[in-house]
Amino acid sequence: YMNSITVSNTIVDTQQVSTYKFNTDYDVKGATMDIVTRTVYSDWTDIASAVVPTTVIKYDGKEIYPHQLLTPENSSQDMTIKATTKIPAPTYTVTIPASIDIGSVSGALEKYRNADTDKAGEKIVVEKPFTVYASGVENLFDGKKLFVSIGTADVETTMTGSDSTITCKLNKDGTSYTEGTEFASFVNDLDLAVGEQNIQKGSVLVNRCDIKTTADYTGTLTFNIEIKEGN
Repeated sequence: YMNSITVSNTIVDTQQVSTYKFNTDYDVKGATMDIVTRTVYSDWTDIASAVVPTTVIKYDGKEIYPHQLLTPENSSQDMTIKATTKIPAPTYTVTIPASIDIGSVSGALEKYRNADTDKAGEKIVVEKPFTVYASGVENLFDGKKLFVSIGTADVETTMTGSDSTITCKLNKDGTSYTEGTEFASFVNDLDLAVGEQNIQKGSVLVNRCDIKTTADYTGTLTFNIEIKEGN
């Protein structure tokens, strides 16, 4: 078997059909071939697959099959691999209520501040629930999470009326929440267990003993959203 075959430099092109002529005879499993004509370039693989693995087909000194010279036994050869990578940006939608209406609330005497109800059986602390949830959460890599906090550390949430201010309390899952701390942490949708959701429940509380005047009170809850390292 011959280890190298060279294709002649003469090629006649007619409507993208070419004739290739070998200038050296070679043996294919006992059959000697002087001239081989192919009209489709890919058919060169038919020739090369029939000869010994070390066969190389060249044209104008350039290897056209098998693109890399096979090496004898007990030798090695390097191949370069390359890739261009990137980390896609996180995507998500966090939904919070546009507003919360606690409703009509009547003031209560100071002596009931720490009681559950007043003399009439009305609750002293009025509570209004709300829900925050995230959807379409993707591309949070390396354990990162989507964090939500409310307000600013050491700054109480208040509502202001015509000439007075009421301090509001916040709850997270039924327990007291401190402004500026983690209210919710959300993960990739694909990381949720079956039946789980990226959802967090909270509530705003007003003590009726803080109501000192008849007025319409309004305030603002600021929700802060950021991506941080998870715990």
